[in-house]
Amino acid sequence: MDTERAISQHRVGEAEGILMRHIRLNTMTKAVDPVCGMEVDTERAVHKAVYKGKVYYFCSSHCKRAFERDPEKYLKLGPQGMPAL
Repeated sequence: MDTERAISQHRVGEAEGILMRHIRLNTMTKAVDPVCGMEVDTERAVHKAVYKGKVYYFCSSHCKRAFERDPEKYLKLGPQGMPAL
């Protein structure tokens, strides 16, 4: 009986862990990269820039550099796809 209870508790623990990972993934704070249009998790984003007091998040260093060269272009026209390297 103790073995069955331990197995049952283990399965409940596994299910709770899976559920919590699912909830975290579905409730992440998202932003759109203003250069390429990709969705970026703001809590894990490595590439960020502040422009006129607002934080912008990027999927890569390439997008961040393109934005920093001409932020108004991307803010006026919207995402233009991946920048040329």
